[in-house]
Amino acid sequence: MKLHKKTLHITILIFTFSALIGAQPKIVWEKYYTPNNLHNLYTQTFYENEDSYFLCYIGKNNDNPNTMIDNQGVIVTDKLGNKKFQYELLDSHNTIADFIFKKNDVIYNFFGITQPFAIIVDTLGNVIKRYDDTLYSYIWKRGPLIENNSFYYLGGDGTGRIIEAMLFQYDEMMQQIDSMMLDYSQIQYETLKVRLPRGMITKDSFLLVIDWGQNKPNIDSSRYSILIKFDMKGNYVWSRKIEQNISDYTSLAQVFESATGDYLLFGYENYKQNNIFLAKVSKNGDSIMQCILPTERKQHTNGFKELQSGKYFIVYGDTATNVWHDNSSFWFSILNSSGKVLQKYIWDINFQNEIKGVAEKENGNLVIYGKHGYDSVYLAEIEIDLLKVKEESPNNRTLNISINPLTNNISLNIFNENSGISKIEIYNLLGVKLQEYKIELQAGENNLPIDINSLSCGVYIIVLKDNYRINSQRFLIN
Repeated sequence: MKLHKKTLHITILIFTFSALIGAQPKIVWEKYYTPNNLHNLYTQTFYENEDSYFLCYIGKNNDNPNTMIDNQGVIVTDKLGNKKFQYELLDSHNTIADFIFKKNDVIYNFFGITQPFAIIVDTLGNVIKRYDDTLYSYIWKRGPLIENNSFYYLGGDGTGRIIEAMLFQYDEMMQQIDSMMLDYSQIQYETLKVRLPRGMITKDSFLLVIDWGQNKPNIDSSRYSILIKFDMKGNYVWSRKIEQNISDYTSLAQVFESATGDYLLFGYENYKQNNIFLAKVSKNGDSIMQCILPTERKQHTNGFKELQSGKYFIVYGDTATNVWHDNSSFWFSILNSSGKVLQKYIWDINFQNEIKGVAEKENGNLVIYGKHGYDSVYLAEIEIDLLKVKEESPNNRTLNISINPLTNNISLNIFNENSGISKIEIYNLLGVKLQEYKIELQAGENNLPIDINSLSCGVYIIVLKDNYRINSQRFLIN
């Protein structure tokens, strides 16, 4: 990765997937689900909450005379894959959900094709309400991005000429709260912008990604990505040119925030998207890791996820005999924190299969979501020996709490025998989670302030947990 305005020593790591033969994973359970009315499934997304998985699929309604229309279906299961209910949003126009979550026994389905809108359904799949934003008509490429109960959509002008990026904030009824132009005029490059912007929200910033290069999509033309950081008011913070040394083509597909607050970058090293580009940069934009993963047999990569707080990564998708995913098989690979492939798994050979999402369980097992054949949704729990979480750990830990009424903070004094990533959660006495933080503990004493300004007077429970153990204490706010 070359970073402008700074000279850094970077090691490029290249590993081949062909060096590892794909193994059959140990399947704890697997489920197959059939849509009600939709067929020819081709794209899905996957969400989860404390007790459910939301399996989203897209297909064509054979009963609709306009067969080009795509509609959204959702199957809701428990954490063992048992189906609770399912629904399909059959409309006269495309309904492809960008985000789904459950709140107060209703399910919010957010969409953003041309103008953002939301459809609210009950737990029987009945549509309760539809909310539309009628204030603006940008071409929407990303959203919603969720932070502090607000919903942000990223808009681009879609003309293919001068690309503007705007960030819009909405409430749950899709009423616009605020809008801001994301100004990247400080970035001086003479090459042509070739892709609409996309990005992500963190707790304190917004990251925008734009591709720059020659607008010749049919050849391996020179191209690279620009990562731009703004604060939550739309003010420019920094930008970095993302490229690597062995190819003139780098295109970022996704950006994530890691458990340690760094940024994970996932994309492709050439136009045909055969080789995978992975990188990690700090919150200041400094390079931490970069690697290229050459692929084989028309391997399609659908996603990249951090496991066990950054100790491992997983890349997943399918392998096929051609670019149309014919005779495709489930595939994923486990990488270490440096990007080296440790294990590779392939199963259900040559049957139109692909993995579209991965969830991580507390015991280290993985829940794999995808498509099986043309008209079936797939969910399975996979046990990987490498990822097994030990039931006991020699790590000793203590937790003490003190409250400072002058600063509206509580002070946590944590003694941890080993360093590592932990999670802090605050609950009320009804068991409702009110706050959640990921923290990095050092070996020895750790003193951490936690802001409780948003909490009213009463008794609360604070929980400190990692993959090995849980500590909890009650505290009182007068």
